[in-house]
Amino acid sequence: MAKQFELYWFDYINEDGTKKSRPILILESNILLPIAEITSHEKRTNKDYEIIKWKEAGLSKKSVIRFDKIQFATDNLLKSKIGELQQEDIDKIKELKLVESLKENLNDFWNIRDNLEELSKKFNEVNLIIDNGELRPLSKEELANKFAVSIEQESEQDYKTPEELKRFAQETGAEHIMFFIYDGQYGGEYSFLYSGDNLEEVEDKVYNIAKKYNQKAYAMYDDKGNYHEILV
Repeated sequence: MAKQFELYWFDYINEDGTKKSRPILILESNILLPIAEITSHEKRTNKDYEIIKWKEAGLSKKSVIRFDKIQFATDNLLKSKIGELQQEDIDKIKELKLVESLKENLNDFWNIRDNLEELSKKFNEVNLIIDNGELRPLSKEELANKFAVSIEQESEQDYKTPEELKRFAQETGAEHIMFFIYDGQYGGEYSFLYSGDNLEEVEDKVYNIAKKYNQKAYAMYDDKGNYHEILV
């Protein structure tokens, strides 16, 4: 997994669908990697940081880190590693609190959700799960004979931080936290996947969860892993 303050090449997707490879900085090592764009353009705002040891970091020219342009990526989307920031730059960034000021946003699931829309364009149609600290796609075989229920966010009281999601999954016996992506669009806030030997008992549990949290439907995957919506 990519580490904090490492630099990589990353393919940004433009509005017209074309890709442009640019250097980025890993801001935190996590399931979804928060990344900051690196550019050779001049500093524009107080959230831009001019790299002191740019050559030692593996860059070919003087560069600026745009701390106001935060996106999310996963390890499999990163290209070749460029290098890593030197301690002098790391200390200066910490002194200026450019990373620390991001923590609240990085832990906000609303922010992760919004950035997943861009991330989803790279996956097209897939169900993603968090597995051993990484985001990966699920195969239809893995989805066969399982159930899922989404707990959509309608207020600030709903589950939204990674810690709350994990706690809810543990308390309800969910197998995975799952993100839906269809036709290149992020199609749901998040969902919890359930399975077991007695499918009727599993479905009853999912039905009760859906009712408790006022959801209109839940998902059933047949023995071929195909999705079916069941209204509550």
